[in-house]
Amino acid sequence: MNIVFFRLFLGVALFAGTAALASNQSSQYCAQLAGGEQIISPFDQIRQLRKDGRQNDMMISQIQEAIERKLLRGEIHGGMKRLPNGENNPHKINLGNGIFAVYKPVIPDRPFKMYGEAAAYRISKALRLDIVPPTVIRKIDGVLGSVQLFVPNAKTLLEIPNYPWRTKQSGRWLKVFDWLIKNHDRGDNYGNTMISAVDGEVIGVDHGKIFVEQNIEARRPPKRPSYTMEDLNDPELYARFQQVSEADLTRAMETIEQRAIDELLVRFRILKADFKTLFP
Repeated sequence: MNIVFFRLFLGVALFAGTAALASNQSSQYCAQLAGGEQIISPFDQIRQLRKDGRQNDMMISQIQEAIERKLLRGEIHGGMKRLPNGENNPHKINLGNGIFAVYKPVIPDRPFKMYGEAAAYRISKALRLDIVPPTVIRKIDGVLGSVQLFVPNAKTLLEIPNYPWRTKQSGRWLKVFDWLIKNHDRGDNYGNTMISAVDGEVIGVDHGKIFVEQNIEARRPPKRPSYTMEDLNDPELYARFQQVSEADLTRAMETIEQRAIDELLVRFRILKADFKTLFP
């Protein structure tokens, strides 16, 4: 195990003893989800460190890089286990050191789904939203596919449909994020929204349909946002959008076709303009 990865797991162990849940209501759900035992994943650790302040940015970057390397090059232990849900033939894989991931092999006539999964993570990472678990593109048994960090004990809204996720800060952020990346596949598809058993916050998964060709409105501006100004009236969210540039987002979309990148940037400018009315 390399030094960075040792730090990662040492940090996870230390964080496991000190993590606090967001609210009494969240605590009840988290205990229910985790069966009374919290398992702290590297993704949970990143989110907690981010809440603690900008002084942790370097440590967060180290953890993200370590996870991405593990997802890209980690040896698979014990084969692959087919997951019951999902149209993209998802499999759970064991990469060792307590790290599991979800592998979705490329669909030959719909490769954009694989690239969308990775692009959504990179955009979330660039914006420091930490909504999408680390995701990479790699070959397994000679077949290219997306590989996303598995977050233990997280449950979909199909399993806890009454959870008040839209009232959570991360739920509001996910709403803004989905509009930015033109994700029409969330909505009432409760299998694409998960709740962390650690802090009760929202995790977004299944981003294979962002900016797909048939949804891109060529030469037309996007419709008015589905988010509200109340969703944007959040200094933390504003700060995250302020610190990212169009060049950063373009790099995050490097595997996506140019007209999708162009529309993303139009949407980004609309968001920035709306933020300016709230934070002049």
